Amino acid sequence: MLEPTSRPSRLRSAEHALHIISLAFRDDGKTGTVLLIDRLPPAHGIAVPIDNDPNGEAVDRVDDLVLQAIDPEPGCRIVLAARRRPGLCMVDEVDLQLWRRLQARHVAAGIPLLDLFILSGQAAFSMAELAGPRADWRAT
Repeated sequence: MLEPTSRPSRLRSAEHALHIISLAFRDDGKTGTVLLIDRLPPAHGIAVPIDNDPNGEAVDRVDDLVLQAIDPEPGCRIVLAARRRPGLCMVDEVDLQLWRRLQARHVAAGIPLLDLFILSGQAAFSMAELAGPRADWRAT
């Protein structure tokens, strides 16, 4: 279970984001997507585990809904993570197309998408590392 912290903290790296994501995923396998919203102090960020089917369409819908629901604010950044569709163990063209769609949407909305992690078993694939642009984890 995620525990609130006594003070706001920014995401510092892909490893830091993955640690929070690993805490948010449920052990029963029902969580398909995790959304991290990182904000400047004194505001707190949020980790949202979402029980859904592990597919790109679900991630796409979650991202679209979040961007419609929040106002762009300086320093706001988003990270998404999705479980791998059953039977697939590597990133494929569907994942690359999803990453490109999400990136374009975030550029238009003015809210950076730092990364989309595709999780498969014990492996985590960073779309920012694989397909670019690389995430800038420095706090802004």
